[in-house]
Amino acid sequence: MLIKSQGMQMFAKPDQQSYDFELEDFTRDYQYHDLDLSGIIPAGTKAVLLWGAFKSDTADCEGSFAQSGHTGEYLKSLRFEPVANIGCNIDCLMPVNTDRKIRYRFSNVNYLYINLSIVAYFTG
Repeated sequence: MLIKSQGMQMFAKPDQQSYDFELEDFTRDYQYHDLDLSGIIPAGTKAVLLWGAFKSDTADCEGSFAQSGHTGEYLKSLRFEPVANIGCNIDCLMPVNTDRKIRYRFSNVNYLYINLSIVAYFTG
């Protein structure tokens, strides 16, 4: 346990030697899809700290993550629009439902890479 505050506890994920998800793990059709984290985080997790790296050869592309069930324009937890051929790194604290899934969507463009890792998870 790294932090305990207000009834929440933060735990660093033990293996940070590889990405949890890579380009081929994501559907890129600008529709929301579930991303199942149940093999990475334990039951009872309330939120995760995401780290991601993205790069596209197309300008004005967009990707977003949202709590499972939230797809409204103002309920997105993260949105990014990287410039063509310039990498974009993100950190994001994301609420997780009891099913341990989050939602994502990516523009239908040529991504050179999409890498995502769960850095830490919060229980409580």
